[in-house]
Amino acid sequence: MTDPNAGFPTGNNSYGAPQPAQPASDANAAYQQPQYTAPVPPAQPVPPAGAPYQAPATPDYAANIQNSVAGFAQNLGGKNVTVGGQSFDFISIITYVAGVLAIIACIVPFVSAFGYSASLFQGGDGWIVLVAVLAIAALTFFKKHLPAMIISALVLVLSIFEMVYSKSKINSSLDEFGSNYGSLGSLASGYAKNAVAFGIGAYLLVIAALGLIVGTVLAFVNQKKAAKVAVPGVSAQPQYVPTAFPGAP
Repeated sequence: MTDPNAGFPTGNNSYGAPQPAQPASDANAAYQQPQYTAPVPPAQPVPPAGAPYQAPATPDYAANIQNSVAGFAQNLGGKNVTVGGQSFDFISIITYVAGVLAIIACIVPFVSAFGYSASLFQGGDGWIVLVAVLAIAALTFFKKHLPAMIISALVLVLSIFEMVYSKSKINSSLDEFGSNYGSLGSLASGYAKNAVAFGIGAYLLVIAALGLIVGTVLAFVNQKKAAKVAVPGVSAQPQYVPTAFPGAP
């Protein structure tokens, strides 16, 4: 009887037997391309749960302006000029000079037309400005800056009122004149209105009133600041300086 396996290899070399692993050659090794990794941004601090929301700090423009005005007022208040044995700071000088300009504004022409002019003294209201200026000067001398500041603001209101009122009164008079003479009178009235103009006194009075306000406001700011410093029993709070060691004084 013939063996069916005759002529085929037997043993470990027979078909289907496990073969030893072959080492992979370098030439056949798979090329691995490096992977790009995006940079990781730093982690943002996360507030603890239940912590109140704090809005980002914004610059306090009002406080900056107030500090600038206070610094400017303190700088001017610290500079003095001696006149006739009496010492005056620069802020008081601003107030006094503005008062002199206001009086001059009542003397020079306030309105003019066709070569004619009228001052505020001729209109009668110049005396009100004179009394107000004298009151401001006296209050400034005795360091009563708040009422001086209020009266200065009233002088500015009066100067603007005088310009508006005088212009309105002149136009009303010209309209009445023109209505009495028909079309020719209206033409003459319109021409006269264009000829009416404010004199140097009107503009000088507004500038003087603004100078009075600046001087009295700066003096009032210095007075308030000095009063805060001079309050007894009020001391500066100690400033906390953080240290590197917790619990250190």
